[in-house]
Amino acid sequence: VNDLGEPLGMVTARSILNFSLPSYAGGSLLNLMKGGPDIESVYENLKNIQDQGIANVVSRNFEKVSVDTPTSAVAAVLMSQFGDVNNVLVVKDDVLVGIISARDILSRSLAA
Repeated sequence: VNDLGEPLGMVTARSILNFSLPSYAGGSLLNLMKGGPDIESVYENLKNIQDQGIANVVSRNFEKVSVDTPTSAVAAVLMSQFGDVNNVLVVKDDVLVGIISARDILSRSLAA
């Protein structure tokens, strides 16, 4: 979040792994590869990024909903997401006030 509390990005396991892939392993190459890059190079890149700022692995592509968004609409947003993103940021007047996941919605429905 910035100084005003507005969300700027989200860190996910996928964004960390994407940053740790060797530079030659771009999106189109990964789609063509039958296997992945040498796993040792991924591990080495992960070691190298441990002391770097989080800004390098932040995904700027994230979903957010208003505190007034109906739960059914939040569920639809969650179902439309790809990759390992399984959370939606909840904002009020563009200020982050929470995070909701599919597990939260399921827990609520089971408790009712």
